[in-house]
This record gives sequence, structure tokens and C-alpha cells, in this order.
Amino acid sequence: AKMESRAKEFWKPEWKIKDEFTQRTNEKIDQNETMNSTDTVILEGREFAVHPGVFSPSIFIGSKFLCNKLCEFLPDSGTFLEIGSGCGCVAVLVAQNRPRLRIFAVDISQSALENTLENLKRHRLTDRVKVTQSDVMDAFVDAGEVEKFDCVFWNYPFHHTDKSIGQLTMTERAIRDPNYACLHKLFDQASQLVSPGGKVLIGFSIKMGIVEALVAIARHYGWQTQEKANGLDFEGERTSMAIFECVRFNDA
Repeated sequence: AKMESRAKEFWKPEWKIKDEFTQRTNEKIDQNETMNSTDTVILEGREFAVHPGVFSPSIFIGSKFLCNKLCEFLPDSGTFLEIGSGCGCVAVLVAQNRPRLRIFAVDISQSALENTLENLKRHRLTDRVKVTQSDVMDAFVDAGEVEKFDCVFWNYPFHHTDKSIGQLTMTERAIRDPNYACLHKLFDQASQLVSPGGKVLIGFSIKMGIVEALVAIARHYGWQTQEKANGLDFEGERTSMAIFECVRFNDA
């Protein structure tokens, strides 16, 4: 509640989402919520099960782009945390592509964690990824022994809404964040939990999200933001999804 009120005060009136994007987002949420059986998706030539109630990568082309591009920006070794693991596709691909990384995956949704674990098991990677329930990085802030991460990634719920977090369903929370309150929480916690010289990578729509808000919030907590890649010419399937890299100003 404290972070929600801080985010509401910080939010600027000119940061608006176009009605057409709100409508499109509503359609995507409805599409996902009508899925009542396990779906199978193919990403980077690998098969993943997606359970009902877990946001499906098949609904946003942006997920394909992130799975294709993300590993280019990851360190070869050290510790990696994915926030919002969903069905576990990113955790699987990172584990396969970066064998020397210690990998953690968190999600606030118990259904998503079970789905992540199923796909790790399917790809024989359960020993490579530690899966924990957490709202952003709360599980590590609350831990007695604080884990430090060299890289944190979040395919962030970039769609602003006037609803409160408590009014959102789990499916909505995969795509919506009121006044970007969870982004405030992310950078506040990252200042404590990301190693010196480490970075935060964010999947964010440059069309359906508000980039100025992302940059301003990061700056408020001492982080500099740079767009590293976008999907505007991705494999003939245009997507406005982009990868932003955030580093502390004193590390830049």
C-alpha cells in the first residue's frame, strides 16, 4: 500500500495509455481467461505446456521476441533472477543457453510456479533453477541471508490502469500495474539486491507502455535506462516489445 501511494503521487497526468491499447489489452486478457485446458506453445524450437490461469506466451508476439533476444544481454556466469516466470519458458531457455549461471525464478502466482516447475522437469532442468514464490523480490528482501543478483530480468506488466493492485486478477497482474507501483518496488529492491556493476533487464512495450514513466521511475531510484533491442522488424512479425537495460548511474 505504501508503494502504491508513492507511485500514485509520482505519476504524471500526461502519462496516458491510448484507449485503443486498453481495448487491445482487455481482449488479450479475455482470450487468456477463456483458456480452460493446458495449451502447448513452441518457442525457440522447444515445447512448453501452459496451464489455465497462467499467461500464455502465444497471446503476445512479444514473448517470442524476448525468448529469441534475451540471452544476448545476459552475463555468462554469476547469478540471474527472473521475476514473473509464468510458464517457465525464459527460465528454461536461460538455463540451456547459460550453463554457468546460477538461476532463480519467482512469481507471485502459485499456478505459475507449478507451471514453471513442470516445464523445467520436462526439459530436465530442475537442478539448475531455484523456484520461489515472491511478489517482485520480497522473498529475498525478507530472507535472513540476502542473495545478490548480477542480472535481474522482468517481462514487466507495462499497461497502466486506474484500478488498485487488489482489484486485479492474477491474469491482469501479468499485464497491468497501477501507476507502475511494482516498477517502484523493483528499483527500490534492486538497489539493495543487485550486485555492484550488475543490471536489470526489462521487457517493455514501446507502444503500449509509457517509456517516459519507466525512465523517470528508474532515475528516481538511481538507475539509468537504455533501450538495447526492439521487435519492430522481428522475423516479419512486428512487435513493439523492447529490452531495456538499467544500470546504476555510478556504474554507467
